[in-house]
Amino acid sequence: MIEKYDNLLIIIPTLNEEDSIGYIINSCKKLTNNIIVVDGLSVDDTVDIAKKEGAEVVYCKKKGKGNAIIKGLKYVLEKPNIDYIAYLDGDSTYDPNDIKLLLNKMLEEKKLDVIIGNRLPNREKNSIKFVNIIGNYLFSFLIRLITKVKITDSQSGLRLLSKKATIIYSNCLESSGFDIETEMIIKGAKKGLKFGEVPVSYKCRNGYSKLNPFKDGYKILKTIIKYC
Repeated sequence: MIEKYDNLLIIIPTLNEEDSIGYIINSCKKLTNNIIVVDGLSVDDTVDIAKKEGAEVVYCKKKGKGNAIIKGLKYVLEKPNIDYIAYLDGDSTYDPNDIKLLLNKMLEEKKLDVIIGNRLPNREKNSIKFVNIIGNYLFSFLIRLITKVKITDSQSGLRLLSKKATIIYSNCLESSGFDIETEMIIKGAKKGLKFGEVPVSYKCRNGYSKLNPFKDGYKILKTIIKYC
């Protein structure tokens, strides 16, 4: 039986994820009862399913993953007795049980503020498009060069934050889209946060991907230049 953590809260940003959100929430409930779905005004049954499965739903009127994460982090600060905040995508590509791996890393190395789930070693075949792999390698190299943070999967959407990191990020993050992960590393490094990385599993997603390799890749590159 997996141990539950009352001081852990999990944020799940969603937009039309009715096919997977129930599974994600039920898997997260093995770790904690503190689950927040930040929904970007889904037009399917995502919200109804999330509520039925026992998650708290927060609405984000601004479009984009970054806006949803920022909304979630600010909301978390109103919650007492929360020491660790995880977030993961709601499309079932990440295994919520892997959050335990990130948590173990942070508990073992208490100096760490942010743990990133590295998808690359254990990813399912065809789960990440070739162009996205190349882009990720390029962006990760540039981010390592700029920040000296030893991260190999800078675009991972599975992360664990300390309370310290959550407070800092809730006051400084600005990116509205998928470039939020890049901004987190660059700004976090500048503010003295310590990063770690843990291999996690990664599966092919349900439905279509909302990531546009070229449009979002360009935004990520602009974010690197802007905050370097």
